[in-house]
Amino acid sequence: MALPETHAPDDEWAEERVKRLMEIEPKATPPKPGDEIVATAAEPTAETSTDPEPVPAVNAEPSEELKNPASDDEVDELFKAPSADEAASKEDSAAKPEPAEDAVVEDIVRSDSDAALQEQDKAAQSNVVMKPSLWERLKNDWSDWWDDPRKRYITLGVLAVLIGIVFIFPASRAYMMNLVGMRGDISVQVVDSKTTLPLKGAKVEVAGQSASTDAQGKATVQDVKLGDQSVVISKTAFAKVTEGLSVKSGSQTLPTVSLKAVGTQFSFVVTDYVSGKPVPGVEASYNSASAQGSKDGKVLLTIPPTSASKITVTISAENYQTQEIEFSTDTKTATPVSLAPSGKTVFISKQDGRYNLYSADLDGKKRTVILEATGSENADRLALSVSPDGTKAALVSTRDNQKNAQGFLLSTLSVVDTKGGKAQTVEHAESISLLGWNGSKLLYGQTVAGASAANPNRQKIVAYDTNGGKKLPLASANYFNGTEVIGGNVYYATSSSDPSATSNFNKISVDGTGKQVLSNQEYWTVLRTNYDMLSLQTNTSWQTYTAGATGVKPSAAPTSLDDRLYVDNANGSQSLWVDVRDGKGVLLSYDTKTKKDTVLTSQTGLAQPVRWINDTTIVFRVVTPKETADYVFSTAGGQPKKITDTTAVNGITQLRY
Repeated sequence: MALPETHAPDDEWAEERVKRLMEIEPKATPPKPGDEIVATAAEPTAETSTDPEPVPAVNAEPSEELKNPASDDEVDELFKAPSADEAASKEDSAAKPEPAEDAVVEDIVRSDSDAALQEQDKAAQSNVVMKPSLWERLKNDWSDWWDDPRKRYITLGVLAVLIGIVFIFPASRAYMMNLVGMRGDISVQVVDSKTTLPLKGAKVEVAGQSASTDAQGKATVQDVKLGDQSVVISKTAFAKVTEGLSVKSGSQTLPTVSLKAVGTQFSFVVTDYVSGKPVPGVEASYNSASAQGSKDGKVLLTIPPTSASKITVTISAENYQTQEIEFSTDTKTATPVSLAPSGKTVFISKQDGRYNLYSADLDGKKRTVILEATGSENADRLALSVSPDGTKAALVSTRDNQKNAQGFLLSTLSVVDTKGGKAQTVEHAESISLLGWNGSKLLYGQTVAGASAANPNRQKIVAYDTNGGKKLPLASANYFNGTEVIGGNVYYATSSSDPSATSNFNKISVDGTGKQVLSNQEYWTVLRTNYDMLSLQTNTSWQTYTAGATGVKPSAAPTSLDDRLYVDNANGSQSLWVDVRDGKGVLLSYDTKTKKDTVLTSQTGLAQPVRWINDTTIVFRVVTPKETADYVFSTAGGQPKKITDTTAVNGITQLRY
């Protein structure tokens, strides 16, 4: 059956249908920056299977359609162009793919998007210019500079010139060195232009830094900026001096600078109160003005002009008591001044009716009560000894008024601070003897209160540390026949009064060590007849012992039965003792190295050395029917001078039966 001509336009319609289907196909959307790009292969599905579609089997029998061919009307209907509504409906159906088609489309879109994104990235990378880092630029610049000899030589030459300029010119050199923190120290000595003596307390200023001169007139100004600076030196009552200086790195010492006095001047001549010798290094001061003395004790003080009719000047020196001198400003001559050595004498006096403990300067001034008596003190049982450094006083008295069970008044051992007067009670006993000192350790003997006559520990020897307050028992016996302290050892002889004990002669160190039996005999008497020698008496003979030996030796009886008391100075080089010659007491000094005695002075009634004040100054006691007094004497010369009246009391003694 021939087709009607009206079907020709249908080819255009079919082409339009294909065009529309292609236009509605989803286009690939370019991926967004940051999206993860994953290339995946779509797995085959039932809809997308690559297997060939089965070919329908050919029926042997023709179908119903072949048996009954379509009529002309039906053929026309088949090729009839669709209406507008039908076309729209078919387009909508074509725009809505089936579910299986959605997955295929999504894979295609994803794949196209990935490809498009990669192309965009390549295009972007080809258009981006990477900026080099600072280090890379510096490295490249350095490489370019180094590879170019001309640039290199020019740069090095310019740099050398600049460095040369900096170090050739002092100002620029100092500026650069200051920038890196370099500084200098300036030292100078300032003296009085008239006396040429050092000026203490002068102010030295350099570039904002300053220092004051010491007793030698010297000062060092530290951390001064380098370069040209001004040094300004000033002192009260003296004209100011300004000098230019080029400060260099390190230390610099300027020439001595002399200051000219512009105020009123007063002169003094200062001597030692005891020896009468000039006092070197003395200082005189008035308000902010001061002056140093010469070796011969002369000092010239310059003060600002004043309208006062009188002024008070302070005179001081190392190891001397400070003294204030009032004098008229009209004084034209040198004023004599005597300074007493530092240190005090400590003594007991009954000047106000009770046995108070006093201290006083060596010239007798500043007499002060450091421990008041209680009124219970018994004069016959008083004893006093001062430590070698003068800071402590060991006092034996009955001040506490304590008694034993039988009503016997007990002795009290007190250690007193000589500056503050604070007293520490150390012991109460029936009797107490002060045996000596070893540094800060006080050695004493005691008869124990309440002990029976046969008690083997009735008497004890004890070392007491006055600094730490610790007591250390060294020896005990029923009775001791004699005790002596030589150096750092205690020597003692025990009595046969205890039948259960063995009498012997022993040695022990003050720290409780090194106990040694030197002899198994009983000695009735122990005397110190020389600095390092003891004379020992048995019931039939005499023997001697020399300190440091391991035993005793037979000897003749000593020429004198006096027991010598030796008092060592601080370093143990000299020791004082008193002898009686031609009716007078003679004070001698024993040199422990040469083993020779030197007579220092003699005086009627000179009874005992009290102690050393320093290496040249000594206090001793005089007891006569007319007076009991402490005197001061100097080994450097001069005559003994009386300090003060005192009460006669015991000092260092032995512990005896």
